[in-house]
Amino acid sequence: MKKYFLIGEKLGHSYSAELHGFNGINYGLKEIPRDKLPAFFRERNFDGLNVTIPYKKEVMRFLDEIDDKAAMLGAVNTVVNDGGKLIGYNTDYFGMDYALKSLGISLSGRNVVVLGTGGAGVTAKALAQNSGAASVTVVSRKGGADFLTYEEIYRKPETEIIINATPVGMFPAEDETPLDIGKFPSLVGVFDCIYNPLRTNLVLAAKKRGINCGGGLMMLAAQGVQSEKIWGCFEGETESKISSVYNKLLFKKRNIVLIGMPGAGKTSVGRVLAEKLSKKFIDIDEEIKKITGKSPEEIIGTYGEAKFREIESEVSGFTAKENGAVIATGGGTFLNEKNAVAFQRQGVIIYIERQLEKLETANRPISRSVPISRLFAQREPIYLNYCDEKIANDTTIPVCADEIIKRLI
Repeated sequence: MKKYFLIGEKLGHSYSAELHGFNGINYGLKEIPRDKLPAFFRERNFDGLNVTIPYKKEVMRFLDEIDDKAAMLGAVNTVVNDGGKLIGYNTDYFGMDYALKSLGISLSGRNVVVLGTGGAGVTAKALAQNSGAASVTVVSRKGGADFLTYEEIYRKPETEIIINATPVGMFPAEDETPLDIGKFPSLVGVFDCIYNPLRTNLVLAAKKRGINCGGGLMMLAAQGVQSEKIWGCFEGETESKISSVYNKLLFKKRNIVLIGMPGAGKTSVGRVLAEKLSKKFIDIDEEIKKITGKSPEEIIGTYGEAKFREIESEVSGFTAKENGAVIATGGGTFLNEKNAVAFQRQGVIIYIERQLEKLETANRPISRSVPISRLFAQREPIYLNYCDEKIANDTTIPVCADEIIKRLI
């Protein structure tokens, strides 16, 4: 059986094995220290490779032949072993172009800023130039004759498109963000090459401003399928394969996060939804009870609401990093912006709406201590601010679950 690998320095963030596994390809991940690269390429014990940071430029010296586009870009992310002859290609260009077009982000006539000078940064710069961008500015930590620093880029408020081609904000350092997009009033598009998490802080900041934006999952799917075509794994069109791989990855990796008022039916809907989709179900209140041995009502009654919120935030932090789960949050979980952003990164947020008179408030101390109408007036703007979809739970639980599936799948 033919053997294919992704090589890089650290690969804990990668979805590539699953991507290629969908198409039945024997594919593995190899973390290779820089000093071991020469020996790996001398052995040539592979049929094809994908290459990721920080080796997209460095591998070129080990190859026998380099495709014209990869040579022009100065970066290789795909290698074919053709009977012992190693040939390098670049499918990142195709993938990035495909992803930007799928988002409706056009670079033509725009002032484009590219963050990063590595292989993906070189690709983004070339794509912007070839797409007719009005200007292309590359940002580097160190600056230089051809680059601006992250401090200097704030002097370009006319920036319209930002492409992040750095690993800043990637798992496991999801709290990081490369720059403050609030300094760019003319911004109309943001693209982040990172796909883990699905939505970085950079993407979420753009979404909050209503700016057209997206992460790198579609780019990953498109460049991955293009690599398979170069390896000779299939012939013909790629469109349907890209769509299929993208949807399978999204289904497997994206959490479905249910928010809403206490008693809105989040747990009941979540259980049914998880069963219908064959996904893991997690209830934040139940997780808190597993860890503390006490229910939310008992914690609030004994230690007060502030202590409960502290515990809830801790549990939310690690639960938000799940993949492909259905998660029912507490009615007040999203009152903490840190919790909300953590769940947004890897999840689609569904607001379960229910008529006030139908809300069940038994065993819910906060709902009993504050008039439900006042609680609703305080919380609904928060739910609406963070949700991606709003679904009414005004008939039956299965109907509500089916409506969520209809919207998402």
